[in-house]
Amino acid sequence: PDTIIDTPQDICPANWRMPTGGNTGEYYSLAQKYGSDASNTNSLQYNLSTPLSGYYNGSSALYQGSYGYWWSSTYNVSSNMYSLYVSPTNVDPNYYGPRNYGLSMRCLMSE
Repeated sequence: PDTIIDTPQDICPANWRMPTGGNTGEYYSLAQKYGSDASNTNSLQYNLSTPLSGYYNGSSALYQGSYGYWWSSTYNVSSNMYSLYVSPTNVDPNYYGPRNYGLSMRCLMSE
């Protein structure tokens, strides 16, 4: 079914969870702390210690090495989820895209 269920822990190991998205989420805080403008993008990418893995759209993998996309646990509308987007010149913690795309994930340790 196409029912939205907010289950941020299910995909992550025990005691870990998905970060929140949107303009008040944890990805927004991360971008503010480590570089939310073009001059600091490399700082954010360095602090995340993760490659720019692109995404998968169901038929092909796109933008590997050029852009990074990471899912959040927060949906924008029924067909879109918030994610963190990183390119060589931009960071967007409010990016959202189709739920059926394959994006990377980072789990956070639950407090």
